[in-house]
Amino acid sequence: MPVLSQAPTPKSYHMTKKDVEQLQKLRDQGVSRSELKKKFKVSNHFISIATRPCEETTRREKEQLEKVVKKWSKGTRAARELREKEKVNWYRG
Repeated sequence: MPVLSQAPTPKSYHMTKKDVEQLQKLRDQGVSRSELKKKFKVSNHFISIATRPCEETTRREKEQLEKVVKKWSKGTRAARELREKEKVNWYRG
């Protein structure tokens, strides 16, 4: 039977505050996540928790999303608006 998942890797808490600041500085310069992952030996999840994305990346993703949204049909747009309303109601409890 094939293995469905990899064995869990042992936890390593080796990052100092100075390392995290350097990680953020490199991410602001546009260094890719895969390069940061290799250099600091951390997971993508840790990178996303410990740092914020580069402003350039955020702007580019926002522009790309706007292009996609413009192509939506009326039905898709209505479904998305309904989903957003439902989310608000879910969080209200």
